[in-house]
Amino acid sequence: MTSASRGSKYWVNQMVISGVAAVLLFAYGVLVMMFGGKDRGLGLFAILGSFVLAGTFVWVLRAYHRMSASQRVIYGWAIMQQHSAGSSGTAAMAMADRAQAGTLRPEELQWLIDLDRSKPYPGDTRATQTGV
Repeated sequence: MTSASRGSKYWVNQMVISGVAAVLLFAYGVLVMMFGGKDRGLGLFAILGSFVLAGTFVWVLRAYHRMSASQRVIYGWAIMQQHSAGSSGTAAMAMADRAQAGTLRPEELQWLIDLDRSKPYPGDTRATQTGV
């Protein structure tokens, strides 16, 4: 498996999960509102939740198209490196943003590499270390 396909896998997973979940949650909400009896309010919450997931889908899709292929691979690699170590959330996303922009400090890049040595850094470490 090439590093490009590994990086694309992250993005495809994010799009599929958020898109399918949004459609299924919307359908569930409509069904509950139509046939739910006393629980019709739950259907409204499900529909509202589907809008949040649809917004997530649009955000991921825009982020995917905003980045070059190499930036997508590096972003996905950085997220998955941190995920394998149990780290996630906004701090992980911020570090992945810096990784795809090439602005990680050398010690941050080394820390990411050390999290899972079986997955090598897909970019050029010299460009990252000079901040270019």
